[in-house]
Amino acid sequence: MKIEDFKQMTVDILENITDQAKISELLTTLVDDYTKIDNKINSLTTENVNFKTDNEKLRTANMNLFLKIGEKVDTPTPEKSTIESKEPLNKPREFKDLFNEKGGLK
Repeated sequence: MKIEDFKQMTVDILENITDQAKISELLTTLVDDYTKIDNKINSLTTENVNFKTDNEKLRTANMNLFLKIGEKVDTPTPEKSTIESKEPLNKPREFKDLFNEKGGLK
């Protein structure tokens, strides 16, 4: 219901209508509409509180992640390769070392 409708109903009740049945009908309409509006306000208030709580949780989580920037992280040790190498990993390979005596890949 629009505010204009509400104002018109109250004016009709107070000044224009003398029929008791019509007044009861208008008052019932006003009470029903007020109940709907009140329920909607309560629902929106609850949702607003939930959104604020969730937003604060996200803000805290983001700040915790932001504060981790620049921290040293222990990197895991490299796992053994699936191909066993007889040479150390740090030594660069040369082209001649890629093939065995028969011409196949080592």
